Amino acid sequence: MRLRARWIHDEQDGIEQPPPLPGLGVYLIDVPEVTDRFTLHLTETLDLGGGSSLRLAAGRQWAYRTSERNLRGSPQSELRERTGTLQSYEAIATIAQGRLTWVAGARAEVESLTQELERTTVSTSGVFESTVDEVPDTELGSAAVYGQLAWKLTDSLTLMPGVRGEYWPRYGAVLAPRLAVAYRPAPSLTLRISGGRGFRAPSAKELGFSFDHSGLGYKLEGNPGLAPETSWGANGDVTWSPREGLTVRAGAFANWVDDLIDFDPKPIDTSGGVDTYTYMNVAKARTAGVELSATFQAASWLRAEAGYAYLWTRDDTGNPRQPLSGKPPHTAQAALRADLPLQLELVARLRTISSAFIEVDDRGVTRRAPGFTTLDARLARPLWPSSQAYVGVRNLLGAQKDPGRRNDHRPLEGRTVYLGVVAELPWEDS
Repeated sequence: MRLRARWIHDEQDGIEQPPPLPGLGVYLIDVPEVTDRFTLHLTETLDLGGGSSLRLAAGRQWAYRTSERNLRGSPQSELRERTGTLQSYEAIATIAQGRLTWVAGARAEVESLTQELERTTVSTSGVFESTVDEVPDTELGSAAVYGQLAWKLTDSLTLMPGVRGEYWPRYGAVLAPRLAVAYRPAPSLTLRISGGRGFRAPSAKELGFSFDHSGLGYKLEGNPGLAPETSWGANGDVTWSPREGLTVRAGAFANWVDDLIDFDPKPIDTSGGVDTYTYMNVAKARTAGVELSATFQAASWLRAEAGYAYLWTRDDTGNPRQPLSGKPPHTAQAALRADLPLQLELVARLRTISSAFIEVDDRGVTRRAPGFTTLDARLARPLWPSSQAYVGVRNLLGAQKDPGRRNDHRPLEGRTVYLGVVAELPWEDS
């Protein structure tokens, strides 16, 4: 039996300087945010012998977030409070019978959320306070049962049929079958192909929460009218290890989606230079792509990875047909991990994302989000057994969203330096 508890406290202080208003000149808005997340997770695994087992799990999460917008030097302010909880229960049984391995499970979860906005405004008549329930007390629940059979037909061929049934009080019941085949003609070569049905219900964020980034020129609001998305998909991949320390993988996929949940590129409201966006359902859409990657262990102290992904998308509801908004077609990435002298460990990751189609405006001009490149690096060293100190930088190249550019998908935060210490207890000498 294992019990895991976690607490994350995140506190940020920010300042916004909106465009000057007539008669006011330059003014500042303080935007502090505080988030606390608590997690409890209990698991127990029972060994039934012969490779069979039963795993039981229960968990609960609490999230509390407050965000403010306070006009400096004035009582005018906004305080937004968000509260969310999630509790889940799951049981998974694995039964091994020679060439057959059965997996069956059941899961239930309940999520609750609420969001309240307290606003203080100033006018010639005085100071006024108001409270609005932006998201009233809402509960989202679901239950699921699932099963899968791994049938080893031969030493090199495995068949894996499976099915998952879900029930959502909001959306009803859905059945999602799946079939996969794995073939290993040689120790260095593995081929896989699979297909099945997918189902995704809208998340709490997509349904209701509101995120105010007025300083960056936009707000994002949930859409309680979203429908769940369903899909049929197929994918396959080949993994080849021609020599020790080198692994190459190539894959391809295709999906046909109904009611795709996506970001609406057209604002539902524009006020004071701030655009308000929400989510929408795309009635019919298609996606397809290829992925290539390689991992190379150049030496005992040096490991390198590289990859490329191409994504093709199509919104089948429009005329003419257009790509889905905000989906970059090209992504390339590389990573390096090195064990250096003095027990130093270096990890660096480079990622390049191409520009992405946004929309064709009323004048017939195609608008695109800019491409960008990010570089992250982290240097760590042990302090004592079972401990490590580290320092790193995220977004070293400083790619950042332009507040004046609509649908800019570059990172909100620019270059960020961080440091920390991680340790396990009890400490043991080694």
